[in-house]
Formats: sequence, C-alpha cells, structure tokens
Amino acid sequence: MSLPRHSFSFFFLFLCVLFGTLEASAALKLVSPENRATVSLLTDLQRLGERLPLSQLEALWQDRVFVGRLQAKPGASLPQGLRLSWKSTAPQGELARYRVLVGKGEKLDQVACTVYEISVQEGQEKQQALLQNLRPGTLYSWKVQALDDQGTVLEESGVRNFTVEAGVPYVLYGKHRGNFREFGGMPAGQGRVLPYGMIYRSSAYLPEGEEPREFGECPVIGETPQVRTVVDLRWEGEHPTLAPDWDPQKVQYFSIPSQMYVGIFTVNGMENYRQLFPLFAKRENYPILFHCVVGADRTGTLAMMLQAVLGCPEEIIRRDYVFTSFYSTRYFSAVDTTLKKLADFAPVPDAPLQWKAEAYLLRCGVKAQEIRAFQTLMLGEDFPLSPVLQEAVAREEFIASFTPTSQVAFDVPATRGRAMMQCGKEYLFQGGVEQFLAPEFAGVNEAGEYLFCFQNAYPRPAVGGFQGEGLTAPAYQMREPVRKQVLLSPAGKNAWTREELAEGLQIPPKEECLRLLTPVSSPEDPLPPEYQAVPWKETDGDYLVALSREEKPAWDGDLTKPFWQGVPVIMLSQIDGNPAEKGKVSLRLATNPAHDTLYLGVEFLEDNTPVSRQRGRDEAVWEDDEVEFFLAGGGQATYYQLILNRSGSLLDGKGTNAKWDLTEYATAVKETGAGWSVEVELPLGQLDLQGPLELNVCTTDFPSGVHRNLGATNGIFHSREAFLPIFLK
Repeated sequence: MSLPRHSFSFFFLFLCVLFGTLEASAALKLVSPENRATVSLLTDLQRLGERLPLSQLEALWQDRVFVGRLQAKPGASLPQGLRLSWKSTAPQGELARYRVLVGKGEKLDQVACTVYEISVQEGQEKQQALLQNLRPGTLYSWKVQALDDQGTVLEESGVRNFTVEAGVPYVLYGKHRGNFREFGGMPAGQGRVLPYGMIYRSSAYLPEGEEPREFGECPVIGETPQVRTVVDLRWEGEHPTLAPDWDPQKVQYFSIPSQMYVGIFTVNGMENYRQLFPLFAKRENYPILFHCVVGADRTGTLAMMLQAVLGCPEEIIRRDYVFTSFYSTRYFSAVDTTLKKLADFAPVPDAPLQWKAEAYLLRCGVKAQEIRAFQTLMLGEDFPLSPVLQEAVAREEFIASFTPTSQVAFDVPATRGRAMMQCGKEYLFQGGVEQFLAPEFAGVNEAGEYLFCFQNAYPRPAVGGFQGEGLTAPAYQMREPVRKQVLLSPAGKNAWTREELAEGLQIPPKEECLRLLTPVSSPEDPLPPEYQAVPWKETDGDYLVALSREEKPAWDGDLTKPFWQGVPVIMLSQIDGNPAEKGKVSLRLATNPAHDTLYLGVEFLEDNTPVSRQRGRDEAVWEDDEVEFFLAGGGQATYYQLILNRSGSLLDGKGTNAKWDLTEYATAVKETGAGWSVEVELPLGQLDLQGPLELNVCTTDFPSGVHRNLGATNGIFHSREAFLPIFLK
C-alpha cells in the first residue's frame, strides 16, 4: 500500500522537525558541522594523548623521536577549534558581512547568544569561522545571518546544534598565552567532578611576535575566560608583573615566587605553599589563573597539589601533568617523584593521596579551615571531612581556647652541645640537632596550663628548653592533647621537673606537634586515664666528623696515599636518601689542627665511561661527570658552591652567583681505571661562616645521568636543608 502524496510530505516534515534537520528555506545554508554532531576542539594528537592507556602513553613519552617531532610543531598546545562553514547565494555586491550567532542549549532564541560579525571574504563561495573555548560536554546552537552595509538582514540560515566532546581536557585559546587550559572537568574525590569556570592555568604572557600561532585561514571567534585573580609563580629574576592584557582595575595580582617538584618539600618550598594555598580558600578571589613561565614546572606542581587535595585519582593527575608536553616536553618521572615524596607525610600506612596532600599543607602552616574552604568551594558543602582534617580542626579549636603569653619561653639550653674550634672561633656544636625552633604559638589557660605549637620543617630534630616566671609548679606533665599522649621525662617519670624542662626538649624532624605543660604536684602524679605514655628519646641527628691531620695530602688525586688512611669512608646515597646499590661514590673528610682548612676526597668507584672536557672557569662543568660541594655556616641561608668536573675544570660561586670566586684552593683529579677520584683543599677563612660548618656533596655520572648525594636532595642539589653539620675533631 502506498501513502498519498500529501501524507508523504507531512511525514517528511515531521521527521525534519523531530531530528532538527529542517533549516530555513533561504539561500544561506549551513555546511558544517552536521546537525546534532559531536565535535572535538582538540587536535588528533591531543585526543590520542587522552585516549591511550596510561602504560602506552608512558612508552610514547619515552620515544625521543616522537617527542622531538611533537616539539617541532609550533603552537602544538593550542586547541584545534571547531570550524563553522556556510554558503550563501546572495549577490556579492549587496553582502557586507555575516553575523554568526552561537548560544548554549538547543533553541538559539531561548538562550543568551554570543554574536560575531565577520567580513565577507571576496570570491569565496563557502565562508567559515573558527570557534574556540567551548566547554566539553555542552550542547550548543548556532546560525548565520547575511548583512548589508546598513546591517539589514538579507537572509538567515536555520539553526543547527552540536555537542562538544566530554571527558577531555578543556584546552583554551588565548592570543598571548600557550599551555592555556581549564582546571575543571577532572574526576575528583567521592565521585565528584571539578567545576568549570573556577581555576585556569597557562604560560606567562607572550608579547607580540612570540605568541602562539594564529589561525590565519579564517577569523577566530571565542570567549576569553573572565579572571578575578592572577597568581604569578615566577622568580624575581624573571621579572614577574601583571600582564598588559589584564585590566588592573578588574584583576588582583599576587607574585609568589615558588618552588617546584620535590623543592616544595624544602623549608622555602613549604613557605611558598603556606602563602599560596590561602588564596584558593577565599570565594571572592575566583575565578583564579595561575602561571609561571611556560606553565609546566611550577604551574604543574601547584596543579597536582590542588588536584591531590581534592581527591583526584593519582593516575589522572599523572596524565594531566604530561598533557603539558604539547607545549614543552615533561616526563612522568618528575610528577612521580613528587607524588612519591608525599608519602613522607602519610598519617597512616597506605593513606590515600588526598590525606597525604592535606597533611603536607598542614605541615606548611596552612590552616585546616582553609583546606576545608577550598574543598567545599570546589566540590560542595557536603564533601566529607577526612580524618586528617578532623584531627587538624580539633587541634585548631583547642589552640583557640588559649590566650597568648610570654610568661614561659622556649629557648636554647646553655648546657647543650660540645665546644668546637673553627677558624679561631669557638662554637657550640649541637651534633646535627637544630639549636632552636621558635614555637608558632605559646598560650596559657585559666588552669595554668601552657601550650606550645611547633612546626619543625627541618630534616633534623630541633632542641630547646622551657623556662620563665610562669613555671611555678613542682612538676609538669608534657601532654599531646589531640593525640592523647603524655611524653615521659628523661628520668622515665610521668612529669618533668623545672630543671628537666630547662635542660632540653627535642621536636622530631619534619613534624608538627603540641606540647601542653600541665602543672602537677610531683613527677609521680598519675596520668589521665585516657592518655597513653610515650617514652622520651634523645637523638643526636646526622652529622659528619672531620679528623685532624698534621700532614697535607700529596695533591695527585690518589686517595690510597697515607694521608687518607684511617679517615672514615662515607658512602653517598641515592637522591632520596636510600643506599646506592650501583654507581657507588665515597667521601672522606679531614681537617688541619687549626681547624681552618677542610680536606675532601671523593672517589667514583663504578664509572668507567668518561664524559668530560676541558672548560674555562665557571663554564658549564655540570654537563660533564662532576662532583659538587656545598658549604655554609650553621643557621645561615647563604652558602657556597664548588663544582669540579672529571677534567679538573672548576666552577665556584656564592649561592647561584658564579661571579663570586674562591681566592685559595687546591684540587687534583685522577683516573683510577674503574672510575676517578678527586682531592680538594679548601681554606675556610675566605668563607663567611657564622656558625659550625655544614656540607653537602652531590655527583653526576654521564651518560647515565645518575645522581648521588650526601644529604638527600631529591634531585634539588641547591637544597639548603640537605646540608649536614661537620664536627671538626
């Protein structure tokens, strides 16, 4: 049976309306994308980076040929964009321009539209424009109008819809920025998704002539994200300032020079994050954009920490980090080392990454309420509070119940340490224990209890004693009120006498703790029933010994000579502090009887692949097989560096300033067959040392690129707190 002609026409019209394919009957026709198409703004290579299994992506990013070709493409970090095209049969003489209307939702007339007007391209039958910065997973509608010189609509197309591919990075186009993308869209903790429109990341502003490639084939139309706050992570020498494309009347600017990767776990790095994180805890700062130079290292490190504290899965964080490689190659090793280092802050074995990140930020001095505010801003008020934050909130509430006081102070006991002569001065050598750690807070309550809050960010224990007119009771129990623990006295008693309090208390390395001094009648007073006793321990910490030698070395680089006999051999470790099973390097230390000269002997026991060449003083000796010596006075931020390569070439400097030169020194290098060895004589009087000598030794073996160090640097050789004190014996 056949349908009547009018019935078939009605059925065809019904299908067109149902599937949205019916467009205006005017001559202006939309060509692409097809109606109701799913489109992607990413390049094929970017999509491949998101779709490959992670194991395959790791292998691909180790393919130097692939990475080299990737980096050879300018503007590889930019999105591909969506190319809109249409045709018009209107007379060319009447047409002046086209108006492109784009909006969210299915029906264009029901949403607020974005309007773009594009001049007619002479002689082209098919007109086009490039649409950027469309949000993944969103349905859009669009149409085109042909206009004359007066803006009168000559003809109008029908409306088409398209949906942007979901579940991919939201890569943005900005004329003066590369590596520009949204923070939102990533899976987070408790099955949630990071919201769009809150946080952005990018490279620094690129001036004219340096900006990413332009899309010259057709006009670019798209929206630039609105930003309320710009956070600049660049260092002082990189001239941080608010970029000229941001209006200073509308954008607030923060310059916080920041560390990256494992550098964030140093004292300076933790101070960076203490300043950085609270910016993300205030609703009035949003939307926020943060950047460094290329938006890769410092920006990538901050991004992974923010993602971690929001509960994003570790594998997704790793994938997001190497997505930066479309702008500047980055490898999994950097992010993996950083995430692995967070395990040092794990509150319990096998703690989730979120708990480790929270514990790290708390150790930096970030308040629990600030972490909580950031989580709820991004994930909602009902996002569960972790055990780490529960304890931290209780701690902060407990501290708030005390009134600040100066009646009791925490200071260095006069009896601590051993006397040591160095360059004619006598110092109190603490045996690797930091002399003093000022409490972050000292307070008293109505019961006469004194509370002290400590944050020891150093890798060594800190020592001090309590004294002051407020200590009037016969004895004091030393409690940890949140964890319900009592620290027993050095005599094993439940409470400390005033003499024991003054003699010294050690704060463990890399730890935050409360110390509550509760007055009692005697050291034998019983513990509160809910508290657990913790025995007192004294730790000397790590330190080095340089033995005095009457004679001098032969200065031929031979460490088998009599001078070095009997001098203890110290084995350098891997950069994380673990023993080195291969690529072993040894260190010997000695001094003269006057303790004003340091002798160093270093031997590479397993390096028979020489990579080195003769260089001028202060040239790039770090590109060869080399050994680096770092020296400073205890408690001083200023340090000195000496690098010697396998060919005997020297670089010396003060901090990172290679223009500073040593005036007195002697060096010798010797090939040993299995490796090579170095001797160094360094008079200490030319260094401004205002405390006991501290040292780190770091080495590099090429072509393997294997690093070794004395104090664990985690790859950041200039890490000041990795220095170890030397007792000149």
